[in-house]
Amino acid sequence: MRVFKSISGILLLTLAALLSFGTIMGVFNAVSDIMQQPEGSEKRSIPYAIGTLLGFAIFVAIIYFLMKFGLKLLRKKADVKESLDDIGRE
Repeated sequence: MRVFKSISGILLLTLAALLSFGTIMGVFNAVSDIMQQPEGSEKRSIPYAIGTLLGFAIFVAIIYFLMKFGLKLLRKKADVKESLDDIGRE
């Protein structure tokens, strides 16, 4: 079971890394498109900018949770030890 968790954690972290590289490259293109002078009407460029930023935020959230869950699968469980106050009380 531990091996399956390790492999799953590595796969999730790899997927998160690939998505983050793709998101970063896409954001550079989208920001350059947003910063250019709008070619059409102003009504079309504002929703495009909002949709692009919303999509970016969704991908960042997905990447964050993939990394968080992947690291959780890779960590070893902490050993439960007795506290110093409990020693001698029985």
